[in-house]
Amino acid sequence: MTTAEERRARKLQAEENRAEAVRLRKRGKTYQFIADELGITKQSAHAAVQKAMKEIRTRRMEDTETLLTLELERLDMLLDALWDKAMNGQHMPIDRILKIMERRARLLGIDAPLKVAPTNPEGDEPYTPVHEMSEDERDARIGELLKNDPEMLEKMSQLCREAARDDGAVH
Repeated sequence: MTTAEERRARKLQAEENRAEAVRLRKRGKTYQFIADELGITKQSAHAAVQKAMKEIRTRRMEDTETLLTLELERLDMLLDALWDKAMNGQHMPIDRILKIMERRARLLGIDAPLKVAPTNPEGDEPYTPVHEMSEDERDARIGELLKNDPEMLEKMSQLCREAARDDGAVH
């Protein structure tokens, strides 16, 4: 075998080992197991998996970049098709252009994230987590929630009575 052929054979073997190492790692195998299976060192098994994962990440990043570019190109085409109509005072294209611009801003991360403050179910008061409520506040909130459900209120009352009775019992 010539030197060039030997290099190609080693390269092919390394690629096959890398693919097999990733397959085994995906199945939850340890680097030591992979090393033993492929007849290489544990460090080589780790390096093979890491190199393959880096290649996968690079491909995915390239795919994501390509997809983003394609999506932006589509939005540009739509924007271009509507621009003159909007500049001539037609209202419908203006609405569509604004939607296109919003989509572009979201894709590019231009808009600042919206802050969302948790509120009570009615949306009129700030939400207070149960663990931060006093016992009286918790009881009042439970009462509010149950006032429109007399059947559930009765069940809860029954459970409370049973719990109180059990607490009084000698164990």
